[in-house]
Amino acid sequence: VDVRVLHYGAAIVHVSGAVFDPGTVEVNREPLDLQAGSLQSLTQIPGDAPRRRLTDAIRAAGGITPIADLQEVTLIRDGREQTFNLTGIFDGTPYPNPFLLDGDRAIVPEDRFRNEWVRPSIVTPPDVTVFLSSTTIPSSTNSSANDNGTLVFPYGTHFSQALGPANCLGGTQVSNAKRRAVLVRTDRLTGQVFTLDRRVEDIARDSDASAENPFLMAGDLVACYDSTVTNVREFFRTLGDIILPFGLFWNR
Repeated sequence: VDVRVLHYGAAIVHVSGAVFDPGTVEVNREPLDLQAGSLQSLTQIPGDAPRRRLTDAIRAAGGITPIADLQEVTLIRDGREQTFNLTGIFDGTPYPNPFLLDGDRAIVPEDRFRNEWVRPSIVTPPDVTVFLSSTTIPSSTNSSANDNGTLVFPYGTHFSQALGPANCLGGTQVSNAKRRAVLVRTDRLTGQVFTLDRRVEDIARDSDASAENPFLMAGDLVACYDSTVTNVREFFRTLGDIILPFGLFWNR
């Protein structure tokens, strides 16, 4: 008798620790499709195809954060603990990826910040959606500067790399060179707000320091403000718009 598993069911797994969306996730929840011809194609799927492995649960929980410790990922099953080293995901060496059962618990411990973790992989997000605001003279509305105020960037994009799509860089140097860019980030777990305010030229020319040019995360807001030259020009333009009606009134 030759027995082959054609389809694995879904599994409920609990993921906690250094992941973006800790909680209970469901892996391999795609229903079995028995349409004409699909059964034949299903028998040709390799044995590793079911998405019920440890990396699938981590990815379903939003992926690891940059402070994750991939050397000590713990899997708890029926009260028994096993520790797995998943660093091979990023350095190309073999790594364990155990098959999950319903009710398993995965814990990703925290460690120091690692730049090499911030790139697309099977345990990290493929991209991030960032809010952009650039209602300024070169672009009178957000919609004309970007797509409805949001853009999707590959995971691993720096703050400086968002300044171009946000319409913060370029243009007339005398009026635009001293513009400022602000990065606003809200921690989704604690609610703490982080703000970084820098000149766009400083970010573009000195983008090596990670503290001054952080990686973009999902939900970040990048806003641009005009330079002093543009602000002064607009002040006098507004002042003229106010004075002109009074001048016309007194001349009558």
